[in-house]
Amino acid sequence: MKTATSLPVFGGLLIAVLAAFAPPATTLGVALFIALVCGAAVLRDDKAVALLWGLSVVPLYLNVPGFDYPIPLALVVAAVLIWRTFVARHQAPNFGTTTDQVLVTILVGGAVISTLLSPNRLHASLNLLSLLAWLLVIPLARAVYKKPEDAAPSFRLLAIAVAAQAFLGFAQLAAGPRFTMGILTSPLASVFFNENALLPRLARQDFNWAMFDWAFPSGLFINSIVYGLCLAIGGLTLISVPPAWLPRHSVRVARTSGAIALVAGFASFKVSVWLALVAGVIVLLVTQRSQGHHRLWRTLLPVVLVVGAAGLTREIVTRRLTDVLAVSVLARLLIWSSYWGSLVHGGLIGTGPGQTEVIAPAVQTAAAGQRLQLFAAPENSWIGLAVEIGVPATAALLVLLIRLATRRRPPKAIPAAPGIIAALVGCTVGVHGLTDEHILPLLALIGGVASRLDSAETPFDRDAGSRVAGSLG
Repeated sequence: MKTATSLPVFGGLLIAVLAAFAPPATTLGVALFIALVCGAAVLRDDKAVALLWGLSVVPLYLNVPGFDYPIPLALVVAAVLIWRTFVARHQAPNFGTTTDQVLVTILVGGAVISTLLSPNRLHASLNLLSLLAWLLVIPLARAVYKKPEDAAPSFRLLAIAVAAQAFLGFAQLAAGPRFTMGILTSPLASVFFNENALLPRLARQDFNWAMFDWAFPSGLFINSIVYGLCLAIGGLTLISVPPAWLPRHSVRVARTSGAIALVAGFASFKVSVWLALVAGVIVLLVTQRSQGHHRLWRTLLPVVLVVGAAGLTREIVTRRLTDVLAVSVLARLLIWSSYWGSLVHGGLIGTGPGQTEVIAPAVQTAAAGQRLQLFAAPENSWIGLAVEIGVPATAALLVLLIRLATRRRPPKAIPAAPGIIAALVGCTVGVHGLTDEHILPLLALIGGVASRLDSAETPFDRDAGSRVAGSLG
C-alpha cells in the first residue's frame, strides 16, 4: 500500500520528464500505466476488477523502448489484482468444481510443455504468462463478486466501454476511410493499438474494415472481427444479466448500451460476427423465454434493432454474403486444411503459445502495390490453438468455457451463456483471437461472475424486478 501511495509522486516526476523529451504516445502510455496500477492496488475490490472489463473492450498499450513487445495494460492490471488477491491475502484460486480444476490442469500442462519445446521459447513464454493471467481472472472474479451489488461497478464500466466503441465505430462509418486512417496514423496510435500488428498493416494498406469503398466500424481495434465480437459479447451480456447485477439507477442505460453495441457489432459487416450474433441471440431467447414478459421484451428489442439494421442495409448485406460465399469460404477451408495437416507431434503438443507462424502456409499478395509473401493466419481459434498448445489442451479450454456458459442448474436464464457462446462461434469461423487480451479476459470475467453469483452459496436478489419497472427489463 505504501508503494502504491508513493507511486503517483514518482510517476508525476517521470511524466514531467517524459513530456519534455519523449514522444506523446510514450508519455501518455506511462501516465495511464501509473494511474491503472495505482487504481488496481488501492481501489476497493469490486471497483479495481472493474478496470479489467473496460480494458478488455477499450485496449491500451505501453511501448517500452528496447522491448519488442507492446505491453497490454489490461495484463498489468490483471497481474496486480492477482497478486493482491491470491498472494498478499494468501487465498487459493478457486476455479469451481473438481472437473474445472482438471480441465485447467490439462490446459496449463499442454501450454507449458508446448512452450518448453517451442523453437522460439522466449516469445512462447511471454504468451504463456499472458494465457495464465487470463485464466486466473476466472477465480479472481469468483473471489471478488460475493453478492450481486459487487458486480454493479463492473457492468457500469462495461456499458461505458461498449458504448464508446460503438459510437466511435458509427463515426468511422459516417466519416469514411480518411477518418479511420487518421486514427491509425495519429501520434497517439500506439497507445490504443498493438504497434507490432499496426505498422505492418499500415505498410501493406491491409485493413479488413475497408470494403465497397466504405470504412466499416472497427473502433480502437486493428481487426474489425475482434471489434465486432467484443461488442457482441459485451452487448449480449448487458442485456442478459439480472437487474440486481446492474447499477441501481442505471439499468435502462446499461440495457440501451448493450443494444447499441449489438447494432455496432452488426455494422462491422463481418459474417463471423453475424454468425456469433445469431448464435448469441438464439441462446438469449431460449434462456430468457421463461422469465416473464418484461424480460422477453428486453430480449426481443435488440433483435428488432439488428433485424431493422439488416433490412436497411440489405443491398450491402447481400453483396457481403455473395463475396464471402464466392471467395472467403474456400480460402478459409484451404487454410484450415493446411494447418490441420501440419500439426506437430501428432497434435498432442503444440509449437508454443503464439507460435502458429512455425507451420503457417505462405500466400502471395500485391497489397499497396507491392508483391509480398505473407503467412496466412489460421482464421480459426480452435485450429490455431491446436497448433500452439496441442489438441488435448485446446479441447480442455473449449469444455471449460462451455461449462462456464452453462453451469447454472436448473437451466434458467443463464447470464453468461449468450456472450460466451457468441464468442465460441465467432472464433470458430473467423479469427484466431480467443486467447488475446480482449476476448479471453472478457469471457473469464463473464464466466467468473456468473458462476459465483449464480451458485447456491450466494443469495440472489429476488426483488430485483421491482427495480426496473418501466425500464427495458
